[in-house]
Amino acid sequence: TIKLCSSFIVFDNKTIIKLFGRLENNQSFVTLSEMKPYFFMEEKELKRFSKYLVKFKVEKTNLTSFEGKPVVKITFPNHTEMNKVYSAIHHGNHKLQFYEADIKPHLKFIMDNNLLGSIDIEGDYEPSEKVDRVYKNPKITSAEFSPKLKIISMDIESDKKTSALFCIGISGENYKKSFLISDKE
Repeated sequence: TIKLCSSFIVFDNKTIIKLFGRLENNQSFVTLSEMKPYFFMEEKELKRFSKYLVKFKVEKTNLTSFEGKPVVKITFPNHTEMNKVYSAIHHGNHKLQFYEADIKPHLKFIMDNNLLGSIDIEGDYEPSEKVDRVYKNPKITSAEFSPKLKIISMDIESDKKTSALFCIGISGENYKKSFLISDKE
């Protein structure tokens, strides 16, 4: 892919990550990937807040907070559920530390999958009215791609006092042109 943009939606009780971009062949695409949102909290807080976490997946991790305290990963079916639990626990417990609860799902998806700009997409796609290709739950991996960029430099000459335009110069790798404002040919 040449350029990558991202967003997310909650649809049919699932968090769907949308990656938009343009392929090397100039076709536009969107990938739709389901993601289970999560955040971390200190392991010692589990008992105190267990009533909020009963129906969600709680996993021990080898991770710690910056203070070296063990944290657990709590996974939710969708972003809406995660926000409800976060709000319920956080309300009135401002000293409780949550980790990564504030990171938007599409950005967490990018970080979790180490997507650094360009991606490889493996999987079937369908054509669509708005984009050339729609991939549903494809395999997405980071890729190396260095596009040949087209860059130009523009120089505009004008009078500061009157704002009169005199000249516009455009220069690039294969293009050089000056446009003069004059009553003479």
